[in-house]
Amino acid sequence: MPEVQTSELNPTGLALFTDAETFLTDLSEEHESMISGGGTSISRSDLVRRRRQRRRRRVRLRRIRIRIRIRVRRRRIRRRRRNRSTT
Repeated sequence: MPEVQTSELNPTGLALFTDAETFLTDLSEEHESMISGGGTSISRSDLVRRRRQRRRRRVRLRRIRIRIRIRVRRRRIRRRRRNRSTT
């Protein structure tokens, strides 16, 4: 098996930064101030709170759907009873 030294390994995209015509030299200070990223303005506690709210909404909607199903079934049963009694 050939031996590979770490000095021979280059990370992907290294040529973008080491080339003589690198795009970084073309950036002005105005452009640099517009570049951002890598972070989020939402704190962990906000994420947890939003997850809880979404879960509560889902649970609420599930309960509502169940109630609606129960009402529909009861109506069907009543209609069947009425139809049987009238015939």
